[in-house]
Amino acid sequence: MSLQNNNKNLLPGALATTRTPVTAPVKRVVRFVEEDTEDKAPLYLVRQKKKREEKAKFLRTEQRKRLMEQEQERCRLETEALAQEQRRLAKEKEKKTMEQRQYAELVASTRFRRENQ
Repeated sequence: MSLQNNNKNLLPGALATTRTPVTAPVKRVVRFVEEDTEDKAPLYLVRQKKKREEKAKFLRTEQRKRLMEQEQERCRLETEALAQEQRRLAKEKEKKTMEQRQYAELVASTRFRRENQ
């Protein structure tokens, strides 16, 4: 019964901590590349270099993509401006021909009135 009394006095968390085994700290090891290269670089450096190269490649791709989009937008705006200019010129030409026709009618009607007087 003395064991039961001792167990009752202990907190439930205390029992759990006394029964868990103590683990040894993790030993860190540097692994090297297994390829036959002259410079045996640590694997983590190779990974870092590869990650940097991938990032640089991604950034170059994104920059090209942005340049292409800017070029397409510039071409679209240029085409739109050209079309607008053509419409403006066509409207001016139509206005000019209309004015010439009205002037010709005015001259013709004035001659007709002079001749009929």
